[in-house]
Amino acid sequence: MTTLQEQLRLLSQEVLMTHQSMDTDALARICEILDRHTEPGYTYLASPYSSDNPEVRNERYRCVLHAAARLMERGEVVFSPIVHSHNIEIMGMSTVHGWEFWKRQDEPMLRRASRLMVLQLPGWLESRGVKWEIVTAHDLGIPIKWVKAEEL
Repeated sequence: MTTLQEQLRLLSQEVLMTHQSMDTDALARICEILDRHTEPGYTYLASPYSSDNPEVRNERYRCVLHAAARLMERGEVVFSPIVHSHNIEIMGMSTVHGWEFWKRQDEPMLRRASRLMVLQLPGWLESRGVKWEIVTAHDLGIPIKWVKAEEL
């Protein structure tokens, strides 16, 4: 995990190396980093979900639901895209949507998260969504922690 000072130093070096003045994108990145480290924030709980088998999806939902509950009981503020979206899709939508649809729903929440916690359920290494969440969090300087369900 990098410190706030390290992240700001790296960003400053990037600006200097490209011989560019600090543009609005760089300033926005600095503001995001500062906000993430000055606000209590929340944990974005990533986990695999997609499967052709609805039983697998339901089991993954139940596992991440219990993990989110345990974290909340310990005082964490948690957002889980799976817990948030599973019932919305199953009970409220006329069709099952694909990864791009849910990525658009989840990205603003991930961008504002203070930390990413990856729940290592079976399938997490192959999950397109989890891979995207890890890469995005890394690119944004969001601290990442990997946990197994039994550790919670």
